[in-house]
Amino acid sequence: MTASRAPAKEAGTILLYHVDKSSDRLDSSIAFEMLWKTSSLLAKLSTLLKELSPSSNPSSSSGHESLQSPMLEITGLRHEVDQICMLHAQRQDYCMQIKAGLEKMLRLLISAEDEQASVLRAVDLFDIYVSEEQRQSHAQAMAKFEEVVGQRVRASS
Repeated sequence: MTASRAPAKEAGTILLYHVDKSSDRLDSSIAFEMLWKTSSLLAKLSTLLKELSPSSNPSSSSGHESLQSPMLEITGLRHEVDQICMLHAQRQDYCMQIKAGLEKMLRLLISAEDEQASVLRAVDLFDIYVSEEQRQSHAQAMAKFEEVVGQRVRASS
């Protein structure tokens, strides 16, 4: 390792440390866990209200109108909470992918022995940020697309 690479490696090591510590901030928060529990409880409450409703129990006709409104509100609220939970989960997944990519990139840069080897090309960054699962999913989608297009071309001939 050349003397000029030493400060770069130290800087890379420090950045890698901070990226690694950022996972503490990315983990699910208590509020997020409470949202999932709230959604689950709303689903259970909705089920209980449906069981109590006159349509599921024909012998009890009282309170039909009084149960209908809360059931609709609970269903709507549950869908909204579910959407917030899914959005949060997607954001967290995206952040974890970025974090993993940064860690991989920094390790590559730190392990480079000379200045020339520490240069990343666009394809290197693509390889870092796109997971193997995403590549497989993309390949499957493209194969399906090509199959459908091929069938349409054959059908039109």
